[in-house]
Formats: sequence, structure tokens, C-alpha cells
Amino acid sequence: HNPGVTDKGIIKSLAPFLGDWPEVQQLFLFQTNIGDDSLVVLRDWIASGNAWEIHMSDCGGRFSQKRIIETLDKMAEKNKYPAYRQLGNGHAGYVPLWWRLEHNGIEGTQEIEARFS
Repeated sequence: HNPGVTDKGIIKSLAPFLGDWPEVQQLFLFQTNIGDDSLVVLRDWIASGNAWEIHMSDCGGRFSQKRIIETLDKMAEKNKYPAYRQLGNGHAGYVPLWWRLEHNGIEGTQEIEARFS
């Protein structure tokens, strides 16, 4: 829980960091004050296929249907999910992205689901 994390901080610090270290696999931004502006600058990294979990639930900013669809469209365009990963014990397999966005009051979730199902 860190309400001091905002879109401005994501734009200034986290997005450039992920540009330098794209192999980050988990990103926990739940209970922060991020929203659409963060999605815009994180979109390419999200679509890169490196992450297997992104937690953006209970955020104080606003995530719009438009920005979520744009991010999902970028993911579909890059076609990196499900990503093939080493799973341990010499096993490998395809892993989807677990992108958590619950409790953000996102409007039009049924339309988003219908479009990408």
C-alpha cells in the first residue's frame, strides 16, 4: 500500500527502469494512485511478454475502458502471450499474463471481456 506512487512517478522512474530492465516478471502496483497515464507508458512493456503477473488493483487513479483496450490491443499485436517460460525442475511451458485490475471501478468490463474472449 503506497498512495504516494502516482502516474508522475511511473512516468519519471518506473517506465525508464523497465526500458533498461525489461525482464522484470512481476510488478506490484496495487493500492497506489496510478491510472490511465501509467498504462500509456507501461503498455509496450506489458505487451513485451516478459511479465507473468501485474497487480494494479485498488488504485486511486482511474483506468478507463479505452486505455485498457489499447493495452490489450498492443498485447494482441505483439502476440507474446502466453509466454514460453522455464517453470523449474527442468520443466517449461506456456504461461499467461495474470493482470489484476479488480476494485478500480472500471466501466464497460463486459464489453472488454466480450471483445477479447
